[in-house]
Amino acid sequence: MITNFFTKKIKIKHISDILKIIFFILLITLISFLLENNPKLNLHVYIVLSLLIVVALYFFLFFALFLQSYQYDISRGKYQRALLKCKNLLEKKKRKPKYEFDILFHMSILNYRLGEFKKSIQTLDKIKKIDMNRKQKCFFHHIYAGNLIFLKKENHLIEEHIDKALSQCKFIEYYPLTAFFYLKKNYNEYAMELVKEYQNHNKKEIIVFEKYFISHHDQFQIKYENNFYLGSIFYLLDEFQKAKEHLILTAQCKFDNYFTQKSKELLEQINSNMMKKEKNK
Repeated sequence: MITNFFTKKIKIKHISDILKIIFFILLITLISFLLENNPKLNLHVYIVLSLLIVVALYFFLFFALFLQSYQYDISRGKYQRALLKCKNLLEKKKRKPKYEFDILFHMSILNYRLGEFKKSIQTLDKIKKIDMNRKQKCFFHHIYAGNLIFLKKENHLIEEHIDKALSQCKFIEYYPLTAFFYLKKNYNEYAMELVKEYQNHNKKEIIVFEKYFISHHDQFQIKYENNFYLGSIFYLLDEFQKAKEHLILTAQCKFDNYFTQKSKELLEQINSNMMKKEKNK
C-alpha cells in the first residue's frame, strides 16, 4: 500500500531517494531509543543491535525498491507497465552503457511477448553493435529470429540468426522455437528431433534465459511461450489432441501477451476442425 501511494503521488525516479531518507531516519530513531531505554547496555551490545537493525532496514529498502522495479512488473506479467518503467530508466541512465544495454534488452523481450515484433527488432538493432558475451549473443539472435518468424521475413534471414545463436551456445529452452521454424520449412524430421529432445530433457537442468536478463521469478518462456510453439507444431502436423494439450496451458496464462491470444485462436480452429471430422465419419 505504501509503495502504491508513492507511485501515484511521486515520480518513480524520486522513490529511491525518499526510501533512503526513511531508512536513515528509522536507523537513528531506533538507536536513540535503545540508548535512552537501556543505559546499562555496553558498547558491544549496541554495535550488534545496530548492525541487526541496519541489515533489517536494508532488506526492507531492497524489497520496497524491487516492488517499484520493472523486473517486479515482469514477474507479475505487467508488461506494458514494465515497458514504461524501462523507458523512464533509459532517460535516467542514458550515460551508463551497461544499464542502457540491460534496459534495451528487456524492452526487446517485452515487445516480443506483447506481439510488437517490429518494435522489438528496432530495439535489438540499437544494441547489436555492443560487445556481448556468448550467452548474450545466443539470446540476442534467438529473439531476433523469433521476431522475424512472426513478421514472415525471408527464411535465409531467420536461419542466419538461428545459426549464429547455435554457434554461441545451445540452450534447450530455445528448441521449440527452432523446431517451429524448421517445421515450417518442411524439415519435419529435424524439427521433431528437437521437440523430442526438449520434451525428454530433465526440466531441472534447463537454464532459463531470464536468469541472465530477467528476474528469476519469471518463467514465461518455459510455461507459456514454448507450449505455444509445441502446440503450433502439432497443429501443423494435424495432431490436434497433442496440440490442445500444449495450447491450453498457454491459453490459461493471465498475462497480457501475444502467445496466449494466438493459442486461444488456434484452439478455436482445432475444435472446429475436430467437429468437422466427427461429422464426416
